[in-house]
Amino acid sequence: MLGLFLNNQFFDKDVQLTETLSKANIPFETCTNTDINSDEVLTRLKRREETYFIYSGIGGAILRDKVLSIGKKFIHMHSGRVPLYRGSTTIYYSILKEDQCSVSALFLDKNIDSGPLLKI
Repeated sequence: MLGLFLNNQFFDKDVQLTETLSKANIPFETCTNTDINSDEVLTRLKRREETYFIYSGIGGAILRDKVLSIGKKFIHMHSGRVPLYRGSTTIYYSILKEDQCSVSALFLDKNIDSGPLLKI
């Protein structure tokens, strides 16, 4: 299945994500609530069988303890090399200091940009 994505059979920036997921037979659920810490989102997350979720939230939205404590793991791609660069302006500082930028894959925890690293 991954090969189909890498060969761009499913990826098209002009197609809605839900359509792409449907084409690939990947189950999904939508929610119009944009507050990741809302009771509605919390209820939906709890009833899902999956353990791992990719979190790509609205800038500045931080997962609170009530979400982080439900037994699910949230993977986040952070725009910066942690622990050197944390927060929201990491790209600017890394370009100014190193003339490059990086991405860190990590599990979210209660502290900002400090969870266990998967890959830098």
